[in-house]
Amino acid sequence: MISTIHIQKLLEEEFADNDLFLVDIQSNGETGFTVFIDGLKNVTLKQCADLSTFLRSKLGESYDELDITVSSPGLDSPFKHPNQYIKNLNEMVEIVLKDGNKLMGKLLAYTPEHISIQLYTMPKGKSKSRKPLPGETINIDTTLIKHTKKQVIF
Repeated sequence: MISTIHIQKLLEEEFADNDLFLVDIQSNGETGFTVFIDGLKNVTLKQCADLSTFLRSKLGESYDELDITVSSPGLDSPFKHPNQYIKNLNEMVEIVLKDGNKLMGKLLAYTPEHISIQLYTMPKGKSKSRKPLPGETINIDTTLIKHTKKQVIF
C-alpha cells in the first residue's frame, strides 16, 4: 500500500530542481490521495498534470489502483508551508490568532519566528468605497498564529 510518506519523499526529490513545494497530502481513505502543491509563482494546470504524470511513472501499477489528484490549494485555504508566506509578501492576509482574535493586513515580512503586517480596518458607515484603510504596522510571533489565509479584496 502506498503511504503519504512515500508520496512525500517522491515529491521532495522532484521539487529539488524547481520552485514548487508540497503544501499537503490528504488521504482519501484506501481509495487515494489529494496532493496540494504551490510555488513562488502561481501553479499552472500543466504543472499539476506533469506532476501527476511523474507520480504515475514512479508508482507504476500502484498508481492505477489509486485515485490521485494533484491540485493547488484554494484561495480560502490556510497557509501550511513557510513559502506560502514568502509568496504572499505585500498581499492582503487574514490572520486568526490562537486566542481567537482576527487581524487583516498587508503581509510585509516573514521569518520562521515572526511576521510583520500593516493592519487594515474596514471603514465605518455607509461609504460607497468599502476598501480597507491602512493602519499601524505590527510584528506577530508565529507561535501565536492559528492560521493565515490570503485575503482577496474586490
